[in-house]
Amino acid sequence: MTSRAVEKASKVQALLQSSGFYVSRHASSMLVMHSDRIVATLHVYDEECRLHVYRPWMSENREALEQLRTLLARLCTSLVEKTMPGDAGA
Repeated sequence: MTSRAVEKASKVQALLQSSGFYVSRHASSMLVMHSDRIVATLHVYDEECRLHVYRPWMSENREALEQLRTLLARLCTSLVEKTMPGDAGA
């Protein structure tokens, strides 16, 4: 039997991939890439999604993250975002 978080993660993966992101998923955790760059990791739970962003100061990542946030708002009731340690800025 599949958990609700895994089912939701599958829907999130399909949405992101149809929008040009590369998504590698294991259960409810994902690595999200755009234009050959790691943009974020994403962890989907029943009631929230946790987005851990990489290098948000880079213009390429900044644009992809804006698109990612907009897409996640469609399926995630609550979106918690954190910057990865050591990635606070250049």
